[in-house]
Order: sequence, then C-alpha cells, then structure tokens
Amino acid sequence: MERDSLVSIIMPAYNCEKFISKSIFSVISQSYNFWELIICDDASTDNTVREIKEIADRDSRIKVLVNACNKGPAFSRNRALDYASGDLVAFLDSDDVWYSDFLSLQLDFLMSLNVNAVFSSYSRVNENGQRVLSDFIVPSRVSYTDILKTNSISCLTVLLKRRLIGETRMSETGIEDINFWLDLLKKESFFYGNKEVLASYTIRKSSRSRSKVKLIQPQWKTYRECQQLSAIASFYYLCNWAVRGFLKNLR
Repeated sequence: MERDSLVSIIMPAYNCEKFISKSIFSVISQSYNFWELIICDDASTDNTVREIKEIADRDSRIKVLVNACNKGPAFSRNRALDYASGDLVAFLDSDDVWYSDFLSLQLDFLMSLNVNAVFSSYSRVNENGQRVLSDFIVPSRVSYTDILKTNSISCLTVLLKRRLIGETRMSETGIEDINFWLDLLKKESFFYGNKEVLASYTIRKSSRSRSKVKLIQPQWKTYRECQQLSAIASFYYLCNWAVRGFLKNLR
C-alpha cells in the first residue's frame, strides 16, 4: 500500500440540503489530497442535488450519482461503491464531518499496523454543531463477536482496503452498516481502533439510530436473516446490544 493511494469516499445523500455542504467541505479541506468523493443522491425532494452539483462543478474529484427513485442508504452506498476506483474506501454520511487530518492519520494508522481495516473515535454533536455527549472512544480492536454485542464502528471513521471488501455489499435487510462489518469480519479477524478523535458525528432528532425501540426489529433481522444465527443466540446478542446501546447514549 502506497502513501499516495487513492481513497474512494462513499457518501449517500437524501434531503440534506442544510448539512451536506459542510460534510463535502470537510473532505475538500483534507490534508491528504488523493481522494475521490462519490455522492449518491437517493431521489431527494429538496435542493440537495443542486447543492452537490454547485460544489462538484468546482472540483473534478467529486462525482455525483442520482437515483431515479428512493432506494435507501444501503442501495446508495452500494451504487457508489460499484463506481469507486480507489484502493482504499472510506464512508462519510451527508451530515457528518471529518477533521482536516482524518484521512492522513487514518492512513498512517492503517499502514503502521499493516492491516486491512481501521476506524477511529469521534465526537458527538447536535444539528447546530454543539456537543451533546462525551466523545466516543473506541476499543483497540473489535472482532465478529464484539460487533454482535455492540457496534463500536461508525461509518464516518472507517478506512478499508478495497481488496477486503471485494464483492461484499451492504444488505438492504437489517441494519446495513452493522451487517456489512459482520460480513467483512468473517474474512478479517479484527478491525483496529484508533483512539484519537478524528471526526464529528451529528445526532439528528429524526435519526433512526436515536430510537433503540425502532431498531429492535432490523437488529433482530441482522442476526436471524442476515447472519443466520439461531433464535437463542440472536436473543442473547440482542439483549447485549440493547443494554450496551443504552449505556453508550448516556455517556
């Protein structure tokens, strides 16, 4: 892996005209310049596409895809991933922000460990950019079993070697990012966590992830349908996930 390897950044977008410019500019301001940003708009009904294209017209590294109809974040991420050409892949949602050295430091971290997958700690803010919870500090590494119990990997902090992903894609059943990490951890023993805070995660009032009750059914599907665990094992991990998720959002 070369220090100037191209990073393909995957960004799904839907009705996020108020936030997406800040997210895009956090990519443009990266100290590491060898990247392409692939934004897949999921048939937004506001001015999101216009906001994207106005910025993309000034930077050829930004590619814009637009879905003909609303397909969901998993489909949008997968479509962007199919379009990607980099040896490395990162994910950034349209309301989240990277610190300016995110790519540089995560690439250094990945290369220093000589591994295929890393993630980092992050701050948690509201829609106005105000801190609402303490910084989430990630564990040094996580395994398949760890992610079954609680998801410590946030999309906006991941950097992966493309060869690890291969033909694996996000499932439209269950919780797409958790299932994606689980599928990759069947091929890779660990993802490695950088304890340095390198990004800012926006907690929106309308976010699905804010309501654990609403997530119970898709989380169960992740265990039973996607990972094909037994009912007993699924119940055990669901209990772990619920308790740990509750504690995570108290800190």
